[in-house]
Amino acid sequence: MEIVEEDIKRLKTGLSELTDPRLLGRNFRHKLIDIIVIGFSTILIGEADFEAMEDFGNEQEIWFREFLVLPNGIPDQDTFRRLFERINPTELKKCLDEWLAEHEKTGQEVNIDGKTICGSGKAGDHTALHVVSAWVTEQNLILGQVTTDEKNNEITAIPQLLDLIDVARDTITIDAMGCQTVLCRRFIKLRRSKK
Repeated sequence: MEIVEEDIKRLKTGLSELTDPRLLGRNFRHKLIDIIVIGFSTILIGEADFEAMEDFGNEQEIWFREFLVLPNGIPDQDTFRRLFERINPTELKKCLDEWLAEHEKTGQEVNIDGKTICGSGKAGDHTALHVVSAWVTEQNLILGQVTTDEKNNEITAIPQLLDLIDVARDTITIDAMGCQTVLCRRFIKLRRSKK
């Protein structure tokens, strides 16, 4: 997806409705929208950590200044981390979904699979953490994740994951465990709803 200045302006408008999770009454050095736009732009180029957000912001500061305020320059990696740890993910997802909906979705390959997190069952007396994820390999982007108690609960977690993401125009790949009649019917229903 090619991002142009008009896209960023629309994104800023949607983000203006977000609740700022930072402590009220503080003198913020950076605008909420500036931090999110730089962070999201970094993710779109295939980077995802907070250090990369700071680096990309510094590399592209002249470009970002065309549509962002940046009163104190580019935020540092700790500022990105603190904000993204506290922001309401539901509110942010809603803003991004509305923004992305304005781009015609051509379809992509979405992979759905479950994995047990290595070492997650060793600490204490709890069982290992199992996560079912949907991701797009081409963009190196995770669309959503749902945790389950055990590997055999993957089948019940997949419908929950499908409720979180829009894959109606996409090609879905899934392993044999996911090839259940109830799930196949769900995929077909999704596909028909967008025709």
